[in-house]
Amino acid sequence: MSAKIDHIGIAVRSIDATLALYRDALGVDPGERVVVEHEKVEVAMLAAGGPRLELLEATSDDSVIAKFIEKRGEGLHHIAIRVPDLAAAVERVKAGGARLVKDEIQRGAEGYRYVFVHPASAGGVLLELIEDDSGAAGASSEMSRIDKTVGDTVGGTAGDTVGNSAGDTTGDNVT
Repeated sequence: MSAKIDHIGIAVRSIDATLALYRDALGVDPGERVVVEHEKVEVAMLAAGGPRLELLEATSDDSVIAKFIEKRGEGLHHIAIRVPDLAAAVERVKAGGARLVKDEIQRGAEGYRYVFVHPASAGGVLLELIEDDSGAAGASSEMSRIDKTVGDTVGGTAGDTVGNSAGDTTGDNVT
């Protein structure tokens, strides 16, 4: 399998308010909502007939999504590319000189493994690389859910990780 667009992340102030458009007016199925504790964000994945739409709502004022919205307003946050082998993809991007936002591979809202490529290395776009379900780690089966909450990171510590700024190239965290 080759890499393909999995979803487009959209930072919103309120998932409920945003669903009035996507679900009620456009008929897009919101699916399950999940809280990703280490990112301090609630996520709703919307099936849109191809790549999904990921609505991201901050659960804390100090989350990366809250900072993103405060600085830039609601809008496009990232584009996620699904790859069959995340570790190999990370090695290839790093070997090509790309900068990662954080070196540790983490767990996402659906239990998949992910890492972000800094916008300065990806044409001004925050790029999320996620591992295909058939990847070596078996991401979905390893992640336990309690009350629809995702907790720990993989190979790292919980805490702030990623925001977005097409123009901001300073620091490891992009907000």
